[in-house]
Formats: sequence, C-alpha cells, structure tokens
Amino acid sequence: MATATRMAVTAARTDLSECINRVTYTGARVVLQRHHKDAAAIVSMGDLKVLELVEDLLDGQAALDVLAASPGSIPWNEAKKQLRK
Repeated sequence: MATATRMAVTAARTDLSECINRVTYTGARVVLQRHHKDAAAIVSMGDLKVLELVEDLLDGQAALDVLAASPGSIPWNEAKKQLRK
C-alpha cells in the first residue's frame, strides 16, 4: 500500500507539475493540506478507477439489500398514489 505524501496547498500550487508527475509516474499519493489539516488528495488514475469500482460495488450491494428487504412488488396504480403523497 502506497504511503501518502502530505503537502501544503500553497506548495502544491508552486510545484503542481512536479506533484502530478510524482503521482503519474511513481503511483505516489499526495494529500493536500490546508491549515495543517488534510483537505484533498491527488491520486493516480489507477487508484481513482479502483475507488470508483469499489463505490459501484457498494452501491450495487446496497440496492440488493433494499430489494431483499422489500415486501415485493405493488401494482402500478398503487405506486403512482404513493409517489403523489
């Protein structure tokens, strides 16, 4: 697991090209800090794709959980009535 480098936003602004190159070519993660608090992160496209895949899987599981807990289907007319409330 890659360890994130922390950098002040002002420093990142000055060295943005170097920061992006570090992330792109080494896979490093850069955590941007504002007032010594973590504010955002710059990650590789590979890391972003993995994060999005995990989010999609969690969303899919949540949808399956809702379907499993639902009592079943209802007639369309009943659904329309409930939506109007």
